[in-house]
Amino acid sequence: VRVGAGGADATGMMAAGTGGSSISSGGDSRFREVFSELIQSKNAGKDPFSGDDIHVHFPAGAIPKDGPSAGVATTLALASLLLNKPVRSDTAVTGEISLRGYVLPVGGVRDKVLAAHRAGIRHVLVPFQNKRNVQDDIPEAALADGTELHFVKHIDEALAWAFSDESDQPWPLRPGPQKDDHLSRL
Repeated sequence: VRVGAGGADATGMMAAGTGGSSISSGGDSRFREVFSELIQSKNAGKDPFSGDDIHVHFPAGAIPKDGPSAGVATTLALASLLLNKPVRSDTAVTGEISLRGYVLPVGGVRDKVLAAHRAGIRHVLVPFQNKRNVQDDIPEAALADGTELHFVKHIDEALAWAFSDESDQPWPLRPGPQKDDHLSRL
């Protein structure tokens, strides 16, 4: 998703493409509630879903996709689109998201971090539950050149980081879930 890169017609809320068994289609109302609350808080109470739905498509049909690793990235891309604000360009992300917004561990983190490092990415958001694996598996030289790992437990932390200015403190969302908070219940 690139903010300002053209328009799109929303045709229904679903995930599409040739995802593996872990990528499913569906229009969970919790998803709508989370994004409605997020965007309303930033858009003076205007409901971003009034009259429109979202269709998510994972292209490149010949390339199989399996696993939940794109959950955080997909959420940030949708938030970027709905907020009309770009995600930080110096950051890579990985992680699955639970229905309550917790960032869950994924496989292949070592390779993802090393690929981000080779691409010149300065920051990588990684599920907190992958911390031990990463600290044991990543060569220190890869992190010595300026690639920093940030371990996140909840999507709110990823949103805060992703929409902060690269020189400022993170976007003012609180870190992690708060009791009796609508976003953390979902």
